[in-house]
Amino acid sequence: MEFLKSATILRKFYEENKQSEYIFSETDFETVLYPNLYRAAAKLACYVGLSNLKDVEIAILGRWSSFTIQAFIASCMTGCPSLCIDIWEEHSFGHMTKTKPSVLFIDSQSLRSNLDLSKYKSVKLLVINGQSQFSIICDAERIMYCDEIDNISNSLEQVWEIESTSNVQKVLTYGSTSGSTGAPKLIVYKNAVSIALLEFDNDIQPTLTGIFKLFKHFGFWESMAFLKGMMEKKFALGLNFNGFSMMSVVFALNTIPGKSKYILMNLFEKNWLEIVESYKANILVAYNPKLVELVAQEDFFTRDFSSVYGIISGGSYLCPDIYKTIRLKFGKHTNSNYFPIIQNVYAASEMGGVCLKNGIFEHEDFRAKSIGKIPIHGYKAEIRSPEGKILEPHEIGEIWIFSAQRMINYHHLMHEPSIEWFATGDSGYVDENGSFFIIGRLKETITLRNAVKINATSIEELLVHQELIWEVAVVFEQNKLAYDDIHIFVSSPDPQLAEIFCKNQLPETYNAILYVQKNHLVKLSNGKYDKKMLLKNINRSESC
Repeated sequence: MEFLKSATILRKFYEENKQSEYIFSETDFETVLYPNLYRAAAKLACYVGLSNLKDVEIAILGRWSSFTIQAFIASCMTGCPSLCIDIWEEHSFGHMTKTKPSVLFIDSQSLRSNLDLSKYKSVKLLVINGQSQFSIICDAERIMYCDEIDNISNSLEQVWEIESTSNVQKVLTYGSTSGSTGAPKLIVYKNAVSIALLEFDNDIQPTLTGIFKLFKHFGFWESMAFLKGMMEKKFALGLNFNGFSMMSVVFALNTIPGKSKYILMNLFEKNWLEIVESYKANILVAYNPKLVELVAQEDFFTRDFSSVYGIISGGSYLCPDIYKTIRLKFGKHTNSNYFPIIQNVYAASEMGGVCLKNGIFEHEDFRAKSIGKIPIHGYKAEIRSPEGKILEPHEIGEIWIFSAQRMINYHHLMHEPSIEWFATGDSGYVDENGSFFIIGRLKETITLRNAVKINATSIEELLVHQELIWEVAVVFEQNKLAYDDIHIFVSSPDPQLAEIFCKNQLPETYNAILYVQKNHLVKLSNGKYDKKMLLKNINRSESC
C-alpha cells in the first residue's frame, strides 16, 4: 500500500480538478469548490513561508468554515503540524501549551466572546479571518488579516516547491480523546496518508455488477428510487471540529467518485433538521447520541426527510433496539422497506479513521447487531484474551485493531515506540465470517452488591422504549463497600411515565438511582454523553 505526503495527495486532488462542493451551514450556507479552497490555502501557506516560519507548529481556532479548511490545507502544504481547536470549547485551548504553536489561524466570525490568548507566548504570527464584534488579545510579533494576503502571486508554484522538501515521516496533525470518562489525551498523527483504505467487500460499487447486486437485493422499484435519489450525492456531516475530523473531511471525502456536496454542520447547531430537509441530503453522518436526539425532536415527523437513503452512525455503541427505532422513524419518511440503510461504523481517534463498517447488503437484523468487518486493505482485527491469546470465533475478549492510518502515539508518550496494534477497551467477539460484535466497554464493567458483574451497555439496552425513552446514560462509581453505585440518567417526553417504566425494567439487585428529565442529556463537544458532568451535577446538588 502506498503512503504519500498529505501535500502530495492534496495536489493530486487539485490536478484532478475535484469538483466536490463544501457547504458551511454556520456561515450562511457558504459554498466553495475544492479547487478554490486549495488555491486560497496556497496563499496562506506562502505567507507563512515568506515570514521565515519553517518547521513550526500551527494552531487553527474556529469551527467548520472555508477558512479553517484552507488553514488546514495550508498547514499540509508547509509541512507544519496543525492543531485544530473548536473556538467554542475553551477547555481545549490548553493543548496549545503542549504543542507551542508559532502560527495561529483564527476564524473570528465564529467568536461569541472576547478571546485572550496572551498567555501563549510561543505565537509569532497571528492570521485573522473576517470581522467580529469581539476582540482578540494576543502578543504575536505580527498580526495579519486574510484580505491583506490575497495579492500573493505564483502561490501554487511556491507551495509545490515547499512540498518537494517536506518529510513524510513528520507530524501531520493532532487529535484528542473524548474525555468522557477521563482527562482528554492529545493524539499525534503522521504525515503519511493513503487514499486507498476504506474499501469494503459488501458495499455497493459503481459498476454494472454492483448495480445488478443492488437490484437483486432490494428489488426493481426500491433500487430505482435509491439510484434516482443518489444522482447527486449530498452528505450532511455532523462532526466535531478537530484534527481527526479534518483529516476525514479533507482526505477521505475527495476519494468518493463523481461530484458530491458536503454540508458541514457543527455538532451543536440547533437547526440540523432544517438543514437536512432544505438541502435534501441523501446521506446523514452523525454520532449515535445525536441521532437519538434528532428523532426525538417534536417536529421530526412534520418535516420531509424522504431524500435520506443512508445513515452512517458511530461514536459509541448503538444497541439493536435503538438502531431499529431510528430506522423506523426515518423509514416513515422514505416509505421504504429498506431505506434509509443505517451503517454502524467503528472508529476511534487513536486509529485515525473508520476501522469496521457494515455493508449495505447485510440483512437489517444483522446490521443492527454487528459493527461490521474491516476494510479490504490496510487493517487487521482480532479478539484477544486478557493474557494476549488470540481467541476463536464467538469467544468473548477485547477487540484489538491494526490500522494503517493509526496515530504515532499519544503526545505525552512520543518518547516511546510508535503504536502498532491498539487495544480498544471494548469487549466483543467475531463470527466465522469476520463480522465483529460489541458486548460493552471493559472499563464499564459494574460490580453489584451480590458480587455479580454486569456491563453498563446491558442496562442501557434494558431501558429502550421507542416512544417513552429518548436517551440513557449509565454512570457508576465504587463505594466504600467495594461494589458500585449505579446512576442512570434518562431523558423522556414524559418523565413520570418514564420513571415507572424504568423501575419496572430494572432488577432490584441493581439498586440503581434514577434521574429522569425532559431536557436532553448534557454532551461533550464530540457528541458523547458527558458522564463526568452528569455525575458532577449530582454531587453538586447533594452538597447544596
